[in-house]
Amino acid sequence: MPGNYIRKTEKNSCDPENLKKALEEIRNGKEIRQAGRAFNILVLESTLRKRMTKENPESSRLGHKPVFSPEIEVQLKE
Repeated sequence: MPGNYIRKTEKNSCDPENLKKALEEIRNGKEIRQAGRAFNILVLESTLRKRMTKENPESSRLGHKPVFSPEIEVQLKE
């Protein structure tokens, strides 16, 4: 009988709402480290820097990038 799943990593575990607020503070001129501490974001400074340079900083995805676009995947399903 299988046991209960226990997550092995803490990746992508910060609260998305706090992350959004921290990114907004950084855009308003607050330093990255201060914003991370203010909202209890337990991620590295590099993560906040990466999110600032992304086109859509709120989106996060673990794993590899998809090979096909969603439209092409729908066509392949048919």
